[in-house]
Amino acid sequence: MQFYKRSIQNYKIEVSKIAIFFTVIFTLVFALSFHRWDDDGIIVADAINYYVYLPAGVIYQDLDFEFGKEMPEDIVRKKLSNFPSPINRPVIKMTMGVAFFMLPFFTVGHIIASLSDTYANNGYSAPYYFMIFVSALFYLWVGLYYLRKLLLLFFEEASVAIVIILIVLATNLLFYVAMEPGVSHVYNFTLISMFLYFSFKWLSNPTYKIAILLGLLLGFITLIRPSNSIIVLFPLLILLFDKNSLQSKVLIIKENLPKILLALVFMIVVLIPQMIYWKLFTGQWLFYTYGTESFYFNNPHIFEGLLSYRKGWLIYTPIMFFSIVGLFFLLKKHARLVLPIIIFSSLNLYIIFSWWCWWYGGSYGARPMIDTYAIYAIPLAAFVQFFINKKIWKQLAIGSIFIFFIYFNTFQIRQYNIALLHYANMTKEAYWGILFKMHYPDNYVDLIQTPDYESAAAGKDEQLDRDKQK
Repeated sequence: MQFYKRSIQNYKIEVSKIAIFFTVIFTLVFALSFHRWDDDGIIVADAINYYVYLPAGVIYQDLDFEFGKEMPEDIVRKKLSNFPSPINRPVIKMTMGVAFFMLPFFTVGHIIASLSDTYANNGYSAPYYFMIFVSALFYLWVGLYYLRKLLLLFFEEASVAIVIILIVLATNLLFYVAMEPGVSHVYNFTLISMFLYFSFKWLSNPTYKIAILLGLLLGFITLIRPSNSIIVLFPLLILLFDKNSLQSKVLIIKENLPKILLALVFMIVVLIPQMIYWKLFTGQWLFYTYGTESFYFNNPHIFEGLLSYRKGWLIYTPIMFFSIVGLFFLLKKHARLVLPIIIFSSLNLYIIFSWWCWWYGGSYGARPMIDTYAIYAIPLAAFVQFFINKKIWKQLAIGSIFIFFIYFNTFQIRQYNIALLHYANMTKEAYWGILFKMHYPDNYVDLIQTPDYESAAAGKDEQLDRDKQK
């Protein structure tokens, strides 16, 4: 390892850039092995509502969905999701942020489909689906680029390279790029990685240019997933827990108040198209599109969200145990980051797992956690950097665990792809019954358990067979 480090220093090898290239290529090859765009597996579940702005608005210029009368019945039934608003116009459940970022790639898909004699140019054929995957892969690359820049503020090249590989290949981020790229998670992962990097840059050199950029980033983060707007607290926590006196912190805010207000203005500018859409189609500038679905802050399911066999984040993404342990190593060199990470993470977990459907429907692992992986990459990098300087046998031991977790993640994704790892009904018995298997146990139906949606939607504890859940 010492020879390896000297080689990096002598030849200035930027291994973290190589890690980004390797990770993106791996994700591409992994996705190509499934060909989800050929079997109509891209625009499913929440992706239907994130995506529908594009064919409705770009191809048909018809957000009233009258074009659905001319569409094939299977597309209308499976892909055109909306519900009546208070003024009896159709309204789309999801906000339009993801559609903004998909738009350039959707346009390319539309050109390809329009020039083809094989594919329909109606927004719902293979060229469009493939370009959605290309979109997600592109934004993954952008996200890793800024994650690298963020981590290099605190850690060495080799440690950053390893974390870049792990944060994708050993987590469910891989699934939401390669398998279900139409949902929001990779987009917010990228935007939050950028927001964190430029937040640190602004704290060290608060310029108007960075303030405007932070405002735009926060606006798009909010436009994609409003609950993620709490990311604005992280730089505030960094400022709060630095070594400067309270008086100097107040002075910093006073001196930079015009820049902060300018950032707020640009954030609001990003949100205006959504507000105009809501006003036109609901009669209200702000409209809650989730109906009776809500958060139950008096009954959060944090333990289940982290450790349940149904969707536990640490069960299906065990690499993040090392991120938690990494907080202790982070204390040694970058102690000022520890409390902000703990406080933000606590609030983030509380909000995420207070949602009525704390398992977030049909999904691989705890998917809302993906958005803030840039934060959890920081203590993970501290853990990696500690061991990268240890004796070779310790490096080999930790490296072997990392490789195993990558294998484990890709294996579980393959299980999920054939519905062996059930999208919502996993239990302890089912989890251990299919572990490292690619075939159904004879008693599989008896092992899984359907969630109690009715109780959960009412904010009550589910009435289930507890023996399966233990």
